[in-house]
Amino acid sequence: MSTIPVSPSISAAEAMYRDSLSSRGSLTLGPDYADLARRISSSTTVPQRPPMHEITNEHTRKMWLAMRLRLVEGQQWPFDFLETHLSGERVLVFTAIGDKHVVLEDASELFPSDALVTQLRLIAK
Repeated sequence: MSTIPVSPSISAAEAMYRDSLSSRGSLTLGPDYADLARRISSSTTVPQRPPMHEITNEHTRKMWLAMRLRLVEGQQWPFDFLETHLSGERVLVFTAIGDKHVVLEDASELFPSDALVTQLRLIAK
């Protein structure tokens, strides 16, 4: 049988009444939210950024871009030319369509960011 802690605002008689209702199933007590939050946070893992050595790989950067642009396996890039280059804390994306070319920048810790993907979608053929 669960007991309800008596607070200064609840009389002992009211606490006993609530306790008797909860033991009969007539009163549903709300969950202990602090305990619930503790159980959720202890069982939830936060996805971690892949190690830096993965972003240094040109093929991996292109695969991440393809995934974000929703290209399926075997589908061609919507650009005539696309290459990436890691330069310190920045990733440079070189792309060309016909005789027009663009160089885009993205922070390496965010690559490929929503802003970069949006820019690529806007210039895609």
